[in-house]
Amino acid sequence: ESSHFVLRLALCSSSEARQWLIAKECELFAVRLRSAGAHAAIRTLQNTRNAPRIEEVILDSSETELSAMLDAVSRGPRRGVGLGARHYKVGFEQVLNLVARRQVLVHKGDAYVPESFVQEILVSQFRSRLSQTLTTMSRSTAALDGHAAMGPLLRLVRAHYAAQEANNGRGIGSGGANGAVDVEDRLSLKDVHANVKSMPLCMQVLMNRLKESHHLRHQGRLQLGLFLKGAGFGMDESLRFWKTEFGKGSISSDQFDKGYSYNIRHYYGKEGKRKSLQPYSCMQVINKQPGPGELHGCPFRELREESLLALVRQSGVSIDQAKDIVRKARDGHYQVACGSMFTAKYPERAAHLEQQPFVTTHPNEYLIEARRHEISKEKGTVGNAPPVPFASQSQQEPTQNESTVPQFESPPVQQDNVDQEHSAMIDEDSNIANEPKEKLGEIKNGQSLSE
Repeated sequence: ESSHFVLRLALCSSSEARQWLIAKECELFAVRLRSAGAHAAIRTLQNTRNAPRIEEVILDSSETELSAMLDAVSRGPRRGVGLGARHYKVGFEQVLNLVARRQVLVHKGDAYVPESFVQEILVSQFRSRLSQTLTTMSRSTAALDGHAAMGPLLRLVRAHYAAQEANNGRGIGSGGANGAVDVEDRLSLKDVHANVKSMPLCMQVLMNRLKESHHLRHQGRLQLGLFLKGAGFGMDESLRFWKTEFGKGSISSDQFDKGYSYNIRHYYGKEGKRKSLQPYSCMQVINKQPGPGELHGCPFRELREESLLALVRQSGVSIDQAKDIVRKARDGHYQVACGSMFTAKYPERAAHLEQQPFVTTHPNEYLIEARRHEISKEKGTVGNAPPVPFASQSQQEPTQNESTVPQFESPPVQQDNVDQEHSAMIDEDSNIANEPKEKLGEIKNGQSLSE
């Protein structure tokens, strides 16, 4: 029993974890009920405080009409099941799942439940009460995280849960180039704005525009949203992040819930085909060419030299290094240029990476290495943290000759990993036909990021 309550304390803080725990506990509870039998479930309901009333149905010879209806239900989708069996009367709202499956008779506000389905009434009650309890606990468990004994235990349980969900492609780690992000490398909602400078340039552009205008177009939201998911954002954190940022502009809470929340739930695998989408790699970002008024894609490819030079200089890179980065981008070596920018900003960290010279292959890889540098700098152990074991690093190993710029073949344009159903959900802001042309600009034509 103690393990059950430890799980309650550890997993009550987020909606996703609560739903997972409720589903698993109800599954276990149902298995135990089936082994105990229907009579045990009935006794439990009768002895439980505030449980729904349940009465055994005893039909006499005068109730031929009700008997005929019960017989008709029993001969329905599951023919022969329940014929001559006992039935129990309960309020129909207590067995809505059975009503939906047409497995019970509803008569005068009551549902007539065959004995074989009585366990589902108890499981429904258990689910409702556990959900209410977890929601209440979520408001008062923050103090336990700092407890000397309970804090480490709760964090360990959460780490195991996160690892399991990552392996299943659903959890906080279902992103990044290698499919998972370590718990210590997670980017949390409260730290996201403080870490903008640690993000690659393609994500900095989107974050800065979001901060300025409190809105992004669909492809920009998708690129940034999947990046944040790969950085460690759970679905609840992503919903809060976008809702808060859009709320600072002209998007109300109701408008966000109706027009934008579906897409966020979709790329977490909670809508549509239930497929969890992965963050874009560098090649996918490069191949996403923006249209008028859009800011997604790779700045090293889309910006004019003057705009790119100014943007790189804003990151604290020297003028000579910035010109070298722009030259590499001009020559079409966009990933090399991004890697050179990382090396210019974090030379100590770059010197300890296995790949020399460092070439960016995934935006989330860039973020993790940059954040590890900052953490090591605070602790006085710069460059000592192990590199991220991204599989994509070995896939595009550059030449070791420092006088030669690594060459990359231009890959075929990759299709968006968003299915047709998701693409159809693009909201009204993707329709730019009616916007004034002077408000639109193309990045590749030198649009200033502050415009």
